[in-house]
Amino acid sequence: MTCRDAYEEIAAASAILAEMEERGVSVEGVRSTVSHSLEAVALVLGADCKEGVLEALARAPRRFWGEVLRLLEINRTASAGEAGLDEAREALEIAVALFNYFSEVTERPRP
Repeated sequence: MTCRDAYEEIAAASAILAEMEERGVSVEGVRSTVSHSLEAVALVLGADCKEGVLEALARAPRRFWGEVLRLLEINRTASAGEAGLDEAREALEIAVALFNYFSEVTERPRP
C-alpha cells in the first residue's frame, strides 16, 4: 500500500463531502466522494485499480468483508445516480476505517 496515495484519496473525498455539506448535494459530488473512497480502499488492499477490489478482498480480515461489499454497493448506486449524502459519508467512513486499520498493522513494531 502506498499510504500517502491512500491518504490523498481520503483527503480528496473529505474535501468534496465538506463542500457538499456546505453548498448542497450534487450527483457528481456523491460519485466523486465515493470514487475517491473506493480508490483509497483499493490502494489499502493492494488492488491494481478500483475494479480489482473484490479480488483483493481475500487479503483483508473477514471482519471487513461486509464493509467492502457495502462500499462496492454504494459505488454501484452512486454510479447510477441513486446515492445521496448519507451514502457518500458511509463510503468515506469505510475507507477511513480500513486505512486506519491497515496503517496501524503496518506500523506496529515487530518483536
